[in-house]
Amino acid sequence: MSGTDGYGPLDDGAAEQPSAPATPPAPPAPPARPRRGRRIVRALGWTLAATGVAALAGLSGYLWITHDQWVDQNEQLRAEALTLGEELATARAEAGANASALAETQAQLAEATETISTLADGDANASDGLRVATRIIEQTQACADDRDELIGYLKNASQYTASSLRQAEDDINEFCDNVEQSWNDYLEDNA
Repeated sequence: MSGTDGYGPLDDGAAEQPSAPATPPAPPAPPARPRRGRRIVRALGWTLAATGVAALAGLSGYLWITHDQWVDQNEQLRAEALTLGEELATARAEAGANASALAETQAQLAEATETISTLADGDANASDGLRVATRIIEQTQACADDRDELIGYLKNASQYTASSLRQAEDDINEFCDNVEQSWNDYLEDNA
């Protein structure tokens, strides 16, 4: 048999050899049905792909909403920051004005304290001066009374010795000179 009838092998240029009895060809196999396992794998693949797409869509939506919220929050924070900045600038200006007013008040207080001290010293000096003047006036009155008394002694000179009258006159003159000197010192100190 020849190799052209489709039953035997062909040799390139070799002589034909007797062949074994020919067996009829096998009928063609029915088309292979996809296996059940492949269908499950495909279904799982499509489910996984759909789940992945749904997850990406959900994540994209979440990110979009989060982005919008961040933008809104950023705008609110900027508005609040501007408001706080204006309030801070106003507060700083008020603090500066208050500091100036405080410095002026402290200067006025220092001046008032100095004036009060001066007046208190003057009052104390006036009180001291008044006491000194009162004492000198009292001594002047005593001097006048003593001289009046000396005049009475001189009118009745016959009753006293000349030395006792001179001694009384010297004592009164010394006392009155001291009073006059005290008055002059007072006037110099308070001039």
